[in-house]
Amino acid sequence: MGGMIRYDLRQGIWKNIGWFLPVVYFPLSFFVKIRQIMALPFTEPPKALGLTDLVFAFFAGMEPYHPGPGQVFDPPIQWLLVFFYLSFLISLYPAADMKKYGRNLMIRVKSRETYWYGKCLWTFLTTALYYGLILLLLAACLPVGGKYAPGLHGDAAALLSGVFIDTEPEGAELFVLAAPFLTLLSLSLLQNLLSFILSPVYSFMVNVALIVCSAFFNTSLCAGQIAMFKRSFIAGGDVNWPHLFIPALLSAASVLAGSLYFKRKDIL
Repeated sequence: MGGMIRYDLRQGIWKNIGWFLPVVYFPLSFFVKIRQIMALPFTEPPKALGLTDLVFAFFAGMEPYHPGPGQVFDPPIQWLLVFFYLSFLISLYPAADMKKYGRNLMIRVKSRETYWYGKCLWTFLTTALYYGLILLLLAACLPVGGKYAPGLHGDAAALLSGVFIDTEPEGAELFVLAAPFLTLLSLSLLQNLLSFILSPVYSFMVNVALIVCSAFFNTSLCAGQIAMFKRSFIAGGDVNWPHLFIPALLSAASVLAGSLYFKRKDIL
């Protein structure tokens, strides 16, 4: 298993490390947006700003959309692009590796499940690196807000994302930091599974459709909306702590389904 991990890190992450550079664009454009807001006349900067405030605004998304006369669907472009690009990164490696060396590797390690779990671990590490890079770059934006203070601040939320919070709900800070990662991971693991069952292209298309549906439909079946904080309990919405079981269950189901699939897969 250790050799498989080193192989996936070398082939799947290190050789594709250049594809992570465009991730800089998302926090950078967010930083430019913050600077523009701060520069508006009569704008009072927040009394304090923390990383949680920036993550909340970065993944704010959009309020629930209710189709009807006069209602215009205004998609959260930045939010969508963040999810789309990770989906693109996930499509680069696992199934392509199967076509090149996968069968030989499965014969060498004498376990199809080991090969699959290696790809799941690669997916986890890729998602963690992606999200960690976003957090690191958002933390670099903190000096623009003046005084630093941990937690979620109502004046910062109102200024940066148009969400009014009277008091910080209990556990809000942990929810804000955990929900995006769990959601990104669950969709990535699902795409990893579908890339073997279908193809990288079709799995990417399915994932993109799920992400778009998360913005368009207000339902917990669309896991993406769990990382859309304008729909969370923090902003008076329906998404709450129990909803985190949805990406957790989706992740576990994807790993288990992949294990069963590889047990029955003909590698000859």
